Amino acid sequence: MGRTIIKSLGIVLSVTVLLAMLGLVAGCGEEKQEGTTEIRIAILTDFTGPAAYAAQQHTNGFMDYFSMLEEKDPIPGAKIKVLTYDQRSDFARVIPGYLWLKGQGAVLVHPVSGDDFVMLESRFEQDHIPGINAYLQESSPNFPWTFAQGVSSPMETEVALQWIMDTWDYDGKGRPPKIGHQGWARESSVKYQAGIDRMLEWYPDKFEFVSFQSSPVGNTSWAVEVGKLQDCDYIYLSMVGAMLGSFTKEARARGLQCSFLSASISYTGFWPVVRSSVPADELYGCYFFHFVPWWTQDILYVNSLREAILKYHPDEAEDYMAATGPVAGWGIGMFVAQAIRDAVERVGAENVDGTALRDALAELDMTVEGWDYPWRFSEDHHLLLRDMKAYQWSVAENVWECVSGSYIPHSLAG
Repeated sequence: MGRTIIKSLGIVLSVTVLLAMLGLVAGCGEEKQEGTTEIRIAILTDFTGPAAYAAQQHTNGFMDYFSMLEEKDPIPGAKIKVLTYDQRSDFARVIPGYLWLKGQGAVLVHPVSGDDFVMLESRFEQDHIPGINAYLQESSPNFPWTFAQGVSSPMETEVALQWIMDTWDYDGKGRPPKIGHQGWARESSVKYQAGIDRMLEWYPDKFEFVSFQSSPVGNTSWAVEVGKLQDCDYIYLSMVGAMLGSFTKEARARGLQCSFLSASISYTGFWPVVRSSVPADELYGCYFFHFVPWWTQDILYVNSLREAILKYHPDEAEDYMAATGPVAGWGIGMFVAQAIRDAVERVGAENVDGTALRDALAELDMTVEGWDYPWRFSEDHHLLLRDMKAYQWSVAENVWECVSGSYIPHSLAG
């Protein structure tokens, strides 16, 4: 059942949004329309902790899609309500938050953090509630109930090192590039390192690995870490928040002229924080890799999102349109909305539950401008988007520029 999902300014659906910033519910004020059935879906993420800046942008991208869809192409017979829960980047709040959302009637849950997602994997299957994540979690043993928008964290670093192999002048330099990794004391950094380790194993002569540094959350002094990574040609960064700005600033201040390769959640999630910390002329050699389009692409996906941001977040538009969070959240909103629409057509709005949404997601078939292939979840991992591109910050133009074609991670390409 192939179909093109974006028709005019982005197929967008309205949503009565519940912002449970501290685990409490707040309504958007609009009453449920007579003759409609309310379908509740949920986001569990950090709204007030160290990852809040990027998490809020991602969440708003997701919600904005539903808000605009209501105006342009509402789902007949259905009223969607989005519940949110603030986990504050505190693992102790993840399971209670999920249980609260389930108790409120959520039939689909989107934990934004991959670490949170892993904690909840078995509960999705047990409760027959599909779980949505922006990134594939390779450890997932129960993929029939989990769905990923893009490649895993290890696959991201595979792509980063694939790009290095393609761009490094091995003959001219007469040596392989020296690679380092600066992360934070979270499982997410361990996962990024796993991708580096794969590439080191597969291509032992192509890289010289210097060090993996994992620093406490909130660290702001980097003398030791910079000292250990000072000989690197490339340093991969998998931290978030103010740590990114302070590390980049101190590394440059201590004379490091290497390139910084960023996880997709890092530089682009917190670039205004980095720019406020680091002198503009020292932001050379900064890169990120991602599976969603960038703001410079003239496609309906991006143009519709830009319109939504200018409408709903005009005071924050500049920051929003320099980050990947809204772009990724918008895409998840797109395919979740289509799954809801398909489920309503199949079983009726009053019968849409977790199982109906799981079945609709598994059979998703969308044509989206900007992609050379239909949006369908793979049968093995329920993975939607497999390819990534490299983007470089232009100091002269003050924009991110695409500097590569598409890469498929080696572990997926076989």
